[in-house]
Amino acid sequence: MKIKLLILAIFSSVHFLYAKHPQWSEYYVTPEMFGCVSDNWQAAEQNSQGLQKAIDCAIEKGLTLVSARNKKYYIAKGLIITGHFDMDFGKATIIATDTMSMLTFKNGIARKYAGSIRNFRLDMNDEAKIGINCENAIKLRFTDGEIVGIKKGGVGFYMGKGYEVFVDNIHFRGGQNNATGIMMRTSDCHFSDCVMINCHTAIDNLGCNFYCRIHAWMTAPFIKESTFYRSRGGLAYLSQCFGDTFDCAFDIVGTSELHISQFRVFHNRIMWKEPYDKLSPVVFYFANNSIANKSYITLIDSNIGGLVLDGKNRQIFTNMDSNSIHQYGTVVHK
Repeated sequence: MKIKLLILAIFSSVHFLYAKHPQWSEYYVTPEMFGCVSDNWQAAEQNSQGLQKAIDCAIEKGLTLVSARNKKYYIAKGLIITGHFDMDFGKATIIATDTMSMLTFKNGIARKYAGSIRNFRLDMNDEAKIGINCENAIKLRFTDGEIVGIKKGGVGFYMGKGYEVFVDNIHFRGGQNNATGIMMRTSDCHFSDCVMINCHTAIDNLGCNFYCRIHAWMTAPFIKESTFYRSRGGLAYLSQCFGDTFDCAFDIVGTSELHISQFRVFHNRIMWKEPYDKLSPVVFYFANNSIANKSYITLIDSNIGGLVLDGKNRQIFTNMDSNSIHQYGTVVHK
């Protein structure tokens, strides 16, 4: 019996010594493997080259690009993704130091899954033109991230061509007039559970897309001419969204079909400054009578709060006398 136990122990030891241990380089790549340096703006050019090499390696070998929350990578030029790409960045931050599109995706192939981008933080740093630029993306997912420092004229998330892109649990933060959170120029994309702070235009949409639980709000310096949702035309669905202290909730500049359910308009009165007689926020603003009459809008189970200042509601429901807005179970505060 003792001999059997001894043989078993020897066999186990030999197996342990010669068994192949996992090589993490077969599963993951990190920016540091390609010369990137954290928390050093002087390394921006070096980091641009290193991160691009890391991305290309991950695409070629089917690996995941990873990092850690305490890492900050300054970059001098944008990064380009051309194939299936998975990134789980551990909330590490990429910081722009010049005008650029920070992450450009050109990996749209029909009926082929393009990957997942998660746990990331992009700081546009009032420098970058676009945070995420989907020139052509299909079957791609973005989740658990932040896009901050959106500058005047800048766009946090841009989608030009493609479809079936899913964006969820993303925080957007502007801070300058004419900063845009989401700009869509294609159809069949899905956004959910996003928070948007001081994005002068929260959503600028052209095409058939879906928005669920988008909470966008403004602070005093950026309210003037701000817009929660600009519709340039097409069909869109909005569910359980929240427009907080915007000058205009829906700016309809092209013939649109909108189906809006459980929407909430709210005004934080302390954000609105005197003189009150010059304030006139509007819920639905149509560019002209033709667009108003050709559009079709349903407003279901929603609560449209007013803006009562000095005893008067300063908000108007719509700027056009039209039959295009159909209300069901909706409360509009006078």
